[in-house]
Amino acid sequence: MKNYVVSLGMARELKDAGFPQETNFYWIKKLEWDWELDNKNRVSLLKESGWDFEFVAAPIAEEILKELPHYIHDRNHRGYPFELWINKHNGDWNVGYETAKGFPLKSVRAKTLAEASAKMYLYLKEEKLI
Repeated sequence: MKNYVVSLGMARELKDAGFPQETNFYWIKKLEWDWELDNKNRVSLLKESGWDFEFVAAPIAEEILKELPHYIHDRNHRGYPFELWINKHNGDWNVGYETAKGFPLKSVRAKTLAEASAKMYLYLKEEKLI
């Protein structure tokens, strides 16, 4: 499952950026140094148990992509909107935005689609484009 969700570090960055914390998978901190990945059903049981666990949403790529707009308008560029695109090249996933004429706004790369999508989400939040 770790190949389909974001890493713990990326999950923390997404949480800090305001990414929704309702998801199907979570990183769970059970001990001071021990984090593990589990599903929302297990998280519900742990929350009900009364134990003090820390939970961080571990979204899959599809959950992150739903938060990315299909088109964006960058305040610094006039004219054409930028459209979301995704591809895989040389084993890496690329997520970016460009105009219909091929003018790029930004692209990011990562080993998994979830990580690449998360990087784009963080970029758009930082630039106040979402």
